Amino acid sequence: MASKKVMNFIAIDVGTTNSGFGYVSGASSTDFVMQPGFDRKEPTVLLLNKDGSLHSFGHQAWTDFEGLEEDEMCDYFFFDRFKMNLQHDKGVHGNIKVQAKNAKKTFALKLLFTRVLEHYRKTAKEQICLTLGIHKGTKEWSDMDKETRWILTVPAIWGDRAKQFMVEAAVDAGLVTPSSQDSITVALEPEGAALACREDLLQAARDLT
Repeated sequence: MASKKVMNFIAIDVGTTNSGFGYVSGASSTDFVMQPGFDRKEPTVLLLNKDGSLHSFGHQAWTDFEGLEEDEMCDYFFFDRFKMNLQHDKGVHGNIKVQAKNAKKTFALKLLFTRVLEHYRKTAKEQICLTLGIHKGTKEWSDMDKETRWILTVPAIWGDRAKQFMVEAAVDAGLVTPSSQDSITVALEPEGAALACREDLLQAARDLT
């Protein structure tokens, strides 16, 4: 059976404080593109609706939260720094609950990660399609998910449970299906940083020749 053709590589870094994504797109391209924006990353903060759906993320979530009237606080739930709950591998399980910063309401930790990954799946796809001139509703648009390999960066201290937790959140977010989890690479953050530094040095050397 012929292997699946991969056209896009999208890396997502869900950090404790800030998050972001980058990608390589096109069969022959080696240019790594960071997400648009002055500082390239955005705060890892979520504002959820009552039903757990995403209201806003990042800078927009901060702005929306700070703009809420007192009588609106019970309709939205604000979360930040929730990644710390995966620091101790033995305590990682699918039923971890996290309390909102502005209320006693709790949501599943996996749901929070799922919402972040959904956000980046949508944002990265829209950015790549804008660059390539692909429009919603076309075959190229619908084929993008099948032609994408995802990379999730995680801390080196994380154990296998925390890594699997992220993969399960990625499945819930629609990055992959349960049967195509091999399309996800879980990469250690320091190894990714080392490879980036190596590539920067090689590029600098190429520029001098």
